[in-house]
Amino acid sequence: MVLKLKDYIELVEWAGKSIAYPNKSKMPTTIESTLAHLNLQPNQWLGQVQHFGTHQGYFVGKLILLQKKAEELKKKWLKGFKTCRKLMI
Repeated sequence: MVLKLKDYIELVEWAGKSIAYPNKSKMPTTIESTLAHLNLQPNQWLGQVQHFGTHQGYFVGKLILLQKKAEELKKKWLKGFKTCRKLMI
């Protein structure tokens, strides 16, 4: 999926505000459409961003792409498969 730079920046800005101020940041409709375009669940996306590099691993993306990366690394799985199943619709 291709995402415009403006949409990506808005998504990152909203995610940061939502993590820093969880009760004050309302999701703009533009973010809803961006997440829908990417087939992402809002709450799972925030969790993924907030905890990147800790409990879910260092790879983020569609499960099929993570599986291909695991094959490249000659591994059966990568830390983060379960989280990606939740993240992607």
